[in-house]
Amino acid sequence: MQLILIDLVPALLRWEGRDASGPPEARDGAVDMVDELFSDFRLAGIADADHPAAELREALERHDLGLYFDNVGTSSVLGPNVTPRVVRRIAAALGEPGGTILVTARPGLAAVLQRSGIAVVRADGPLAEVPDAVRRMASGRVSP
Repeated sequence: MQLILIDLVPALLRWEGRDASGPPEARDGAVDMVDELFSDFRLAGIADADHPAAELREALERHDLGLYFDNVGTSSVLGPNVTPRVVRRIAAALGEPGGTILVTARPGLAAVLQRSGIAVVRADGPLAEVPDAVRRMASGRVSP
């Protein structure tokens, strides 16, 4: 089963207009998006090192998203931010060294990953569009 890495902040979880020390809110449509992806793919969460994995897991659980994710990790062992190297290392550690698709709402990160040959689906619009985009990319109808 193909691995989909989801860049948890801000693709699913956000602090917009809130105190960043408090718990994040789930984006509208987050549960529906991961539920639809979960039926066809293996899901793992990834985030920058400034968001501890335990706190992210807790936030996912609070919003009924936790059960969808096999793993939740951060870039902390490899650097402060998610980079192509971090994505490749996490995918390899999860037994999916090739063919992984990353879902992110960060345009800058998406551009860097695409230049590195990593398949990326942007989630900076409505989350309802993400599952179809992931399926098109996974089926080879869209190149990374």
